[in-house]
Amino acid sequence: RNFVNGAAVNLGVLKSIAAFLVDIHAANENAAVLDAARQLDVLDRFAGLEPERERTRAAWNEWAALRAEKERFDASLPSPEACERLRRDWEEIDRAAAHENEDVELNARHELAAHSQSIVESASAVCGLLTENEESVVERLAECRRLLRTLERIDPAHASEFMEGLDAAAESVNALSASLASFAADIEIDEREFAEMENRLRLLQTLKRRYGPELSDVLAHAERIREQLDAFDNADSQRREFQKKDDLLQK
Repeated sequence: RNFVNGAAVNLGVLKSIAAFLVDIHAANENAAVLDAARQLDVLDRFAGLEPERERTRAAWNEWAALRAEKERFDASLPSPEACERLRRDWEEIDRAAAHENEDVELNARHELAAHSQSIVESASAVCGLLTENEESVVERLAECRRLLRTLERIDPAHASEFMEGLDAAAESVNALSASLASFAADIEIDEREFAEMENRLRLLQTLKRRYGPELSDVLAHAERIREQLDAFDNADSQRREFQKKDDLLQK
């Protein structure tokens, strides 16, 4: 077993570093000159070509990196058959024109609409108790205010404080009743609008089942498809760019 700095290495690694670590004095010590890489190194040093060698190495590395990038680009391109499938997927998602969190918002709206009748009835009943009936909360507060008139003659300071409290309570009750009435009016929809909402939910559910599981996954999938199709459609232009760079590096 061979170890370098405590790590196990194979014979290939050991051979590649041995020449830099061990100086052998033996009958065949001149065998190193038979190594092709050593011969080139000696020749370059003898001719003083180290700077040119480094420039050549840098140019080669740059060209090799460009070649690897081109190979990765070609490997990433979908086949024409795959592109046809991707285009169909893209068109299906694009036609839907879905947006982030649309399904969540629509589900909440649908839940309210599905129970709109009971919600409207409850809201109307509460509005009646708060402001509209003869015995409503607002009427009771007004009665309380009339009763405090007696205290107003006896202790104006305290009466004024209590009157202000009753007025604030009446204002809050009126605001609450108005909010309830507005809420009930907003969730009332006709049958056609409700049917459209359910159709839209079914469409989004189909997209999530095919490309999801979440709507955000569907939109991310569409973006990936667009990038793949753009790369495929512009492949010739990108290859020309690679060729230009290749030509420049070989000059």
